[in-house]
Amino acid sequence: MMHSIDISDQKFNCFKCGNCCYNILREQDTGEYGYNFQGELLLNPRTSLIILYNEKYELEQNLLNYDLKARFYPGMVFFMKDYPYGFIYSYQLGVKKKKYCMFYDLSKRECKIYPIRPVICRSYPLGCNAFEGLNLLPEATCTGVIEMVHHVDSNVKEGELVYYPFSQDQMASAFPIEFFLRANIISFKIWELKIILDKLGSMFLEEKNVTPSRVNNYTLLNFHEFLGWAKDKITEKHQRLKIQRFSQEFEFGKQHFAQQLASLVKKHKD
Repeated sequence: MMHSIDISDQKFNCFKCGNCCYNILREQDTGEYGYNFQGELLLNPRTSLIILYNEKYELEQNLLNYDLKARFYPGMVFFMKDYPYGFIYSYQLGVKKKKYCMFYDLSKRECKIYPIRPVICRSYPLGCNAFEGLNLLPEATCTGVIEMVHHVDSNVKEGELVYYPFSQDQMASAFPIEFFLRANIISFKIWELKIILDKLGSMFLEEKNVTPSRVNNYTLLNFHEFLGWAKDKITEKHQRLKIQRFSQEFEFGKQHFAQQLASLVKKHKD
């Protein structure tokens, strides 16, 4: 096991290396179908930056001030069992042909929309490792992170960084705003997904049953449209009761999350 490195008293600086904006595609190896960065439903797709379903509309509106538009493709989708509809829980941001973010200015090596960048960008260089109890860890390819580590131990090699045991207290100290932003999002999304699956899971296709032949003709909607759609389309009494219970818990949690997120984003803009 690697020896520990304490970066809690280090200050993160961005070197504009572009790694976070240029190398944004990720290989998936789940053995299941999913949407790739071009909106194609494929086995083990390559995916792009995640855009939360509840931030897509605001991002689209804010982009109008920059005279820009984004291309959004489905990410995680809940497909109904008994209706030809799917509800997009997360989106993927479109990429340019060279596989870098469509809002990355390659000549200036900077983000074109930095003040309104998505949540996943605001919380960089922290990422989430699902194999480490959803702990937040620094991105091993980030030049700023590598420099922080080298200030503590210059012998650490870039390729070894991913194996070092950074504590959550260190992450909170070294990346205070990014840590609390990402930690709050993760805690809410875990809670939200648990409610969705507990209350509504029986209405959705299991991932193993999602194939192009089954869902290619589905109409896809943003997940925030689910409750309105269900009110109009679903008539079965038992299912309507499930949706009613889900709605009560979901709306309360969503309001609480929005207040927390607005406060954290405001701090991060300063």
